[in-house]
Amino acid sequence: ISEATTGSCGGCLPGWALFNSSCYFFSYIESSTVKKNWHESREDCIRRGSDLVVIDNQEEQVAKKSSNSSKKKENGFWIGITDMENEGTWVWINNVTEVEQRYWMDGEPNNAGNVGEHCGATVHSPFNPWKTRYDGKCDFQQLHWICEMMLLSPLLL
Repeated sequence: ISEATTGSCGGCLPGWALFNSSCYFFSYIESSTVKKNWHESREDCIRRGSDLVVIDNQEEQVAKKSSNSSKKKENGFWIGITDMENEGTWVWINNVTEVEQRYWMDGEPNNAGNVGEHCGATVHSPFNPWKTRYDGKCDFQQLHWICEMMLLSPLLL
């Protein structure tokens, strides 16, 4: 996802990035200081007519990896995966169960802490760019987030 693909041309709203058939909003572009918990992040995406990103193919994993590399110092981005319904069963917000373990960081998901970690996040990893996911504390952890919406199609007359 590059800066050249952002803007209203190509079907995405201004400030959104185009990749394949989806448009992506990276919250840090709008404000580098505003961070939210997972629920607030999802609510923000829904208000924008989208939802948290569902990373459901290798191309999208690569695009996400290159897009957040500029935020290496950050703790990551909320994505649309959770095990809130059933501990240990990670389900994307589109109701697809995650079966791919290769994208989780080593030792993740680990459900660490007294309150548990039930929401998925992704981070740039220069050491292993494929293992970028971890589980975070949905209510307490404050992160940037990535929204995704289907490409806007022009009106047919």
